[in-house]
Amino acid sequence: MLKINFLLATLLGTVLSTGVWAQTAPRMDLSAKAFAALCSNKEDAAAQNFCFGFGEGVYQGYIMNRDPKAAPTICAASENVTREEVLKDFLVWLPRNAKYEDEYAASTLISFLLARFPCKK
Repeated sequence: MLKINFLLATLLGTVLSTGVWAQTAPRMDLSAKAFAALCSNKEDAAAQNFCFGFGEGVYQGYIMNRDPKAAPTICAASENVTREEVLKDFLVWLPRNAKYEDEYAASTLISFLLARFPCKK
């Protein structure tokens, strides 16, 4: 038993000294540009589903967090468009509004939705 404990301690010490546990995960790119690049691949069903879900989550977050006493600023629910059309519009809008490319994807989606679905006054 003592030999096994010594062997395990030696092995653990070797692994820890090699820096295997010291590595860090790569930095995730949360930019609108990276989001658009992912969403541009129409052949990747998983990417498309992620993009639709992320976009819906951002919109639902806007709905849940806006002041109920204030007038809405995004009126997407009144439009009759598919999620594919909204994504296509976003992918056209972003290069025309390149100042948002390095911003967070979520905040850029809100800027896009404000421009694409303004509420009629």
